Formats: sequence, structure tokens, C-alpha cells
Amino acid sequence: KNAKYDYQTMIYIIAVSKFFATYNISFVYIDLKNRTEIIIDFNKELEEEYIKQLSEISNDIDNYETSAKKTECIKFQSNTKNSSPCEYLKICY
Repeated sequence: KNAKYDYQTMIYIIAVSKFFATYNISFVYIDLKNRTEIIIDFNKELEEEYIKQLSEISNDIDNYETSAKKTECIKFQSNTKNSSPCEYLKICY
């Protein structure tokens, strides 16, 4: 919906900036459906904003997956009569 804040756009423009070691980059998003193009001029402030947003969403995903895995392992352990630990315990935490 917003090309400037699309996660794929953020990752690509940061990667290109790091690869070429410059902020002198413009990302052109072409919307074929609406026949428009959006130009995103990259700079240090935008990089900081993108990194913050990507870090936050990454942490949210990591926390969600970790808590879901922990719950699943605990449920598995309590439902088994076997006292041996879950074979996936090391990768769940």
C-alpha cells in the first residue's frame, strides 16, 4: 500500500546502500496497476528509520515464534508418559 514502507523495499535499498557504500541511491517503485512510479530518495535518516522498523518486526516475529515453540514443547512434555526431553528441545529455545 505504501511503497516507501514496504519491507522488501526497505531491505533492498539498505542492501544496495551497504554494497555500494553510499546513500546516493534512488529506488523507483513502478506500480503497473495504477501506471505510476514512486521515487524514494535514500538518506541516513531513512536508513535509521528502516533499520528500526525492520528490527522491531524481526523481534516481534522472533518473540512470537519462541513463545509458540516453548508452549508446544511444554505441552508435548506434559502429554507424554516418557520422561526423556523433547528431541527438539535444543532448537526450540
